[in-house]
Amino acid sequence: MTQLTRIKEHVALITFLVVLSVIVVYTFTRMHPAGQVEIGQTFLSILMGVAFSVLFSFIPVIAIIYGWSTGNGIGAVLIGVCLLPALFILGYIAISSHNMVFIQVTGTILFVTILSGISGLAGYCAAQRTKPYLAVAIALTGLWIFCWMNAFN
Repeated sequence: MTQLTRIKEHVALITFLVVLSVIVVYTFTRMHPAGQVEIGQTFLSILMGVAFSVLFSFIPVIAIIYGWSTGNGIGAVLIGVCLLPALFILGYIAISSHNMVFIQVTGTILFVTILSGISGLAGYCAAQRTKPYLAVAIALTGLWIFCWMNAFN
């Protein structure tokens, strides 16, 4: 019984390591076959995959940090749900309406809606302030990163 208690104490760390492992495996499986690329290109591909994961994970992480620090579930959901569409609209205005990303409006809106929902749910789970819910929030962040990275060709 004490072993199970020790595992429960470290559930957030274990979940984080599993999510990180899944991202690394996903990055390796998306690379070109080893015989067709040089070692430098392989390293660059891995580095870019990890950099994109870390860079864009800030969107659900902001909702998780807000939810965990305040315990306000409604505010965490609102931050999680509204942050990506706000950044998307600002990017649309700043870059250009002629960008290829914005041509398929229904697919893009569905994509942003799904990612916003995952981010809001992660913020809500973090607002519960327990380690099992924090583990769920981390797993949802991993799912968010997986969906985000899967959209890149």
